[in-house]
Amino acid sequence: MIFGDRVIPADTIAPAEWIGRSCHGDLGTVGALVPNQYESMLRVYAPAPCPGDWWSLYRDLFGIVASIGERHTSSPDRAWFAIWEGHGFDKGTTHIAYRGPLGDESRRALEQERLALHDEDWRRNAAIRASLGQLPRFDRPDRTYYLMEGPVTAATQLSFPGFDEWRNPDLFWPDDRRWFVATDVEFWSLYIAGERIFIEELARNVPTRSEPVALDTPSRSRTDQSSSEVPRATLMVEAMTTTPDSAPVPADRLGRGQDRYLGRRAPASGREPPLPVSLDVEYHPLAAVASPTPRTGTKTRTKVWASASSRSERF
Repeated sequence: MIFGDRVIPADTIAPAEWIGRSCHGDLGTVGALVPNQYESMLRVYAPAPCPGDWWSLYRDLFGIVASIGERHTSSPDRAWFAIWEGHGFDKGTTHIAYRGPLGDESRRALEQERLALHDEDWRRNAAIRASLGQLPRFDRPDRTYYLMEGPVTAATQLSFPGFDEWRNPDLFWPDDRRWFVATDVEFWSLYIAGERIFIEELARNVPTRSEPVALDTPSRSRTDQSSSEVPRATLMVEAMTTTPDSAPVPADRLGRGQDRYLGRRAPASGREPPLPVSLDVEYHPLAAVASPTPRTGTKTRTKVWASASSRSERF
């Protein structure tokens, strides 16, 4: 299945229609994101930046929420998962990075490989696009979501289309609507609503900071650091990409370009902390570290995604 084996496409968008009827807050507040009928609400912060696998920590956080949530619902085997269509699932490209200097023969070989990878990317993206086009979608202000169905525990088992990587849901809730979880590309938190006993148990068990919120609480706060405040990184390597109009770029020029990409453009998405890549470059939500180590003439690959809106980018 397009988002993994634990979920299937919903037969209809009817299970999500209640959300729009239940969200009455102003845009940019918790009340516009989370249905308004719940007894208690909690903001759970994403894991802090770290030099390890941030995505594993984030996935673990979803796992804790799901494991507690399945004890507070009469329908643990039937839940609904909404995934924003703007994550760029059908726009993956493969980049080849290497440290020079390289001779003409090596450059020609890399160019041939670049063209082959471009064709491979095009075929994969076309297949993903066709599959996504068959999924049910529903609209919320400024967002359109794919709707999937599965057990509550599938929250940690969704996959990024075309790649063997986890993809978190943007919204999810059990069929009985006893609780609701929401996040978004604009901030680094989960907003969770439900009965008081459920929220209190979550607050005691999540490993990250949490705090009660109200319907009129801004969903993005001062702790959601802007892209201009993110430390800059340096990555002095040459690269060839599978973008049709791309060409080899001198290392000094590309180094500055990658520096801009890692340090400013990537975090503009709000919540897509890129995975560490094979050049020993690690980019995390609020910090960037770069240490290129490949030996001269070696090649490595990394996947790059860019959203349809060019706001969600992952290196």
